[in-house]
Amino acid sequence: MWSRAAWADVDSGLKAFEAGNYAVAQRELLPLRADPRAAFALGVMADHGLGTRIDPAAAAQFYSSAVRGGSVPAMVNLGMLYD
Repeated sequence: MWSRAAWADVDSGLKAFEAGNYAVAQRELLPLRADPRAAFALGVMADHGLGTRIDPAAAAQFYSSAVRGGSVPAMVNLGMLYD
């Protein structure tokens, strides 16, 4: 179970991601990558080169982690990597 502080940190990182501030999003979400929401956002950044280089292998790892946490969008994106 995630603590209230960790949950707030993920929310902060996701807000930075949604605002296009990918450097801040990565800094805040990377330590919380076990959270499926953080892993999904990190996967999208690696998949599309948002704030980083395009890295399909890293995207697959992040998406896989998010899928293990129950993220359906991550499952779709992971499948699209192999399409």
